[in-house]
Amino acid sequence: MQRENFEFYLHHADAPVEGVELVAFERVWDLHNCFDFGGFAFEPLRDELVLSWNANEYAPVPRVRGCRLRFREVKSLELTSRDGEYPLTSADRLEWIAKVIPGEREFPLKANWDPGEDFEIEIVFEDERRMRIGARSAVFEVEV
Repeated sequence: MQRENFEFYLHHADAPVEGVELVAFERVWDLHNCFDFGGFAFEPLRDELVLSWNANEYAPVPRVRGCRLRFREVKSLELTSRDGEYPLTSADRLEWIAKVIPGEREFPLKANWDPGEDFEIEIVFEDERRMRIGARSAVFEVEV
């Protein structure tokens, strides 16, 4: 997968390989604290999957209503069930997002990636629901 206009933000060299922030448009976008997950839509005629977040009261840019991750030429989408022990209020809160090794389930995270190496993106929410997406590319969009 190619990331067209964003990077994963890690705070320091010893940071874990998963995080809650993306860097795009010369700013850090905190998908855990400043945005609430609004859902996803598959657009079959465009072969795109769109994940949407809505800005909340902690969003750093007042004019921004939300943001999206758009995946083009979708290869795979996996979605697990949530853990019912968590309250529903945890369903829209991102726990972490990361690049993962395609097809690897036991140890999918790694710290160092070679340029051009294929990866999928995994998203985990506070209620333990997971999404794993494989696509040709992903782009970050801002809704104003």
